[in-house]
Amino acid sequence: MGSEVRQAQLIVLANGTVLPGVLSAEVRCNAYLSANRFALCVAYSVAGANFWSELPLQIEVQIGVNGAWQSLIVGNVDSLDVDPVGQTATLHGRDLTALLISAQTAETFENQTASQIAVALAERRGLTPMVFPTSDMVGRYYQTGRTRTAFSQHGSMTSEWDVMIWVAEREGFDVWVDGLELYFQPSTTGAPTALIVPTECTSMRLHRALDLAGGSTVVVQSWDSRQGTAVTGFASSLVASSGGPTFTAVRPNLSSTDATLFAQRTLTQLSTHAAEVECEMPGELGLLARDIVCVSQTGTDFDGNYQIMEIDRRICFERGFTQTVVARSLPWITS
Repeated sequence: MGSEVRQAQLIVLANGTVLPGVLSAEVRCNAYLSANRFALCVAYSVAGANFWSELPLQIEVQIGVNGAWQSLIVGNVDSLDVDPVGQTATLHGRDLTALLISAQTAETFENQTASQIAVALAERRGLTPMVFPTSDMVGRYYQTGRTRTAFSQHGSMTSEWDVMIWVAEREGFDVWVDGLELYFQPSTTGAPTALIVPTECTSMRLHRALDLAGGSTVVVQSWDSRQGTAVTGFASSLVASSGGPTFTAVRPNLSSTDATLFAQRTLTQLSTHAAEVECEMPGELGLLARDIVCVSQTGTDFDGNYQIMEIDRRICFERGFTQTVVARSLPWITS
């Protein structure tokens, strides 16, 4: 990170037209397999042209820092609050992940790969698929008599976004929407892209979950309908004599291999909760949710690499451009 002076500007587009009278904007981006969100406060006297009667009302928030502009979010307004006394209107909305969250399906996606499902659902919602190809079938296997994605066995409908999450978790992938693009790719790995130190933050909080600090164990129980046998998957990151917690999950129609893979991926998710860093700092445009960052010079054993799980950026006249970053520890090595 840098300590240079940043001059920030804000532009908000409503259905492609510049929205005047914007007093403040907040954009919250996350890596939680959920929609990013925005909130805008607009002067009511300027916004009184009933622009909010347009449905859908699509918003794009752009921020410029020292002349370099970046689009932070594109999404539709979910709700509107009007204050006729204070003469302001507040708009709340989500990015275009909401299109898949709202769309219901009872499809079983027989004999399709995860990437084929991702492409089909992205194009169905008008999104450009940025999809890493996969080869393993995740739909119904007629040859083995085993069904993996017959969602309607347990409920008549599910959302298209739940389908995306299911196939992403099975592949060990991440899935998110950025602007008009849907990304379906392997989870972030690699070297840190930025350095975060306390002297460049206005506040910092270091948190450790002591019950997870020594590792944990995940047991997955299932039933292989082809073999007609019970299945157990196991994964552990326990440090010797740590006595960490054991978590048990029950999932239908998994083979022994699939149950073990599910246990390992569940353990990966759990282990990221072992340590967390939250810091508030001047706003910038370089960091992204899912980036790996190095936290240093804290004077504690919290120094190390973390993955950004959430960035909450705010710009307003009173406080200028600020952001809060939440990052969590990298996964344990499973066994």
